[in-house]
Amino acid sequence: RFVKKGDTIVIKPNIGFSRTPQMAATTNPVVVSTLIKLCYEAKAKNVLVFDHTCDYWEICFKRTGIKKAVISAGGKIFSAHHKGLYRKVSLPSGKALKETLIVKQLLDADVIINVPIAKHHGAAELTLGMKNLMGAVWDRGIFHVKDLHQCIADLSTVIKPHLIVLDATRVLFNNGPRGPGDVKNIGKVIAGVDPVAVDAYGCTIFEKEPRQIGYINIAHKMGLGEIDLSKIRVKYVNHHGGTEK
Repeated sequence: RFVKKGDTIVIKPNIGFSRTPQMAATTNPVVVSTLIKLCYEAKAKNVLVFDHTCDYWEICFKRTGIKKAVISAGGKIFSAHHKGLYRKVSLPSGKALKETLIVKQLLDADVIINVPIAKHHGAAELTLGMKNLMGAVWDRGIFHVKDLHQCIADLSTVIKPHLIVLDATRVLFNNGPRGPGDVKNIGKVIAGVDPVAVDAYGCTIFEKEPRQIGYINIAHKMGLGEIDLSKIRVKYVNHHGGTEK
C-alpha cells in the first residue's frame, strides 16, 4: 500500500540515546529491521535510516542494536550530525516555529516511515510519533526555548510521514526520555497514517487522556488529525496475523 517499485524510503526511528533495547529508551531494532525487509519485498530501491542523536551517534547506533539491524536487513544508516545534510524549510502554518532546518533526504524521500518508541518524557510527558520528528531537525534547542508542545505540532505541518509505526514492544514508564526506569513488556506495535490518531491511541498505553498531552491536543486543533478515539477505526491483529477485533 505504501511502497512502490523503485521508491526511496526513509525510516526515522528513535536512536537518541546510548541505551540497549531492553531499556526501552530507543526503538526496538527488530521493528526497524522488519520494516526494512518489508520495504524491499515491496521492491523499494533504497531504504535509508537516520537520526540526529542526543548522545554520541556512533555509540548510539551500536549500543541500541539498530546499526547492526539495519545493515543485516540491507538498509543504509546515516547520522544527521552535519549541518550540510539539512535544508531550510518555512512553516507557513507554524505558530511558534516559522522556519527550521530539516534533513534533506527526509524531504526528498518517496516514502517517510516514522518509527518512534512510546515512552515517558520529562518535558513533553510522552514521546510518541510527532515528538520523534524532532530528530529530523538541526536545532532542537529552540523547541524548548519557544514552546515545546507548539513547536512539535508546528513541525508536523511540514513533515508528514506516509506511515507511523509506534513501537510499544517494551515501554519506559518513568525517567524518560533517557532512563533507566521502569520498563514493561507491552508487546504491541501500533501503525497508522494519522499522526494525531496514532499518538492519541499511544496514550492509552500510559492510561493518559490524549487531550492532556499538549502537542497532541494542539496538533488536533490545528487540523492535523483525529484525537477522539471513539471516531477512530482500530483494527487489532494478534501476533499470528489473525484479526481479533
